[in-house]
Amino acid sequence: NGRNQESPSEAVNCWYSIALLGDALGDKNIKSLGMALLAQEVAGAQAYWHIMHDSDQYDPVYAHNGITGILWSNLAQYQTWFGQQPWAINGIQMLPFTPISSYLLDSEWMGQQMKGFKRACKESDQCTSDGWSPLVCMAQAIVDPSLGLECAKGLSDSEFSDLTAEGNGNSKTNTFHFIASMGA
Repeated sequence: NGRNQESPSEAVNCWYSIALLGDALGDKNIKSLGMALLAQEVAGAQAYWHIMHDSDQYDPVYAHNGITGILWSNLAQYQTWFGQQPWAINGIQMLPFTPISSYLLDSEWMGQQMKGFKRACKESDQCTSDGWSPLVCMAQAIVDPSLGLECAKGLSDSEFSDLTAEGNGNSKTNTFHFIASMGA
């Protein structure tokens, strides 16, 4: 099926880091390159992965799901490399949560996705045991910072454990910092 991409949010953070490196080095060319690639990646993510319900970008099932899991050269799939759970498909399109996330994750699209993302995670023991539940709280903070904070305060320390799949890449400190930066 050709080349593919599962997580444009990870690519967005790559280009963001290049822009930050250029800024830190005082190199306008590196910074401009990072910013240009960042803008293109965000535009692509919002067009091909973050699908509004009224979109005609893909078949109706994608408009209903609101998200693409893996985009190939010749097809789009509603799944990840590690499963077909809706919480995983949504979460992989959001992580890691960094200062650039609020630019990538449009609040209107996040508002559309929150009910299903939250429900899917709540209904799955794996979402919690693998440490993905903090992503729900951070996503909620983009839509409503006070609800994101309330959500995060209800999480157990085990959901941030470095022994979990996502907890190993996201800390409690990062979760609360991100939520606070959204205005909570």
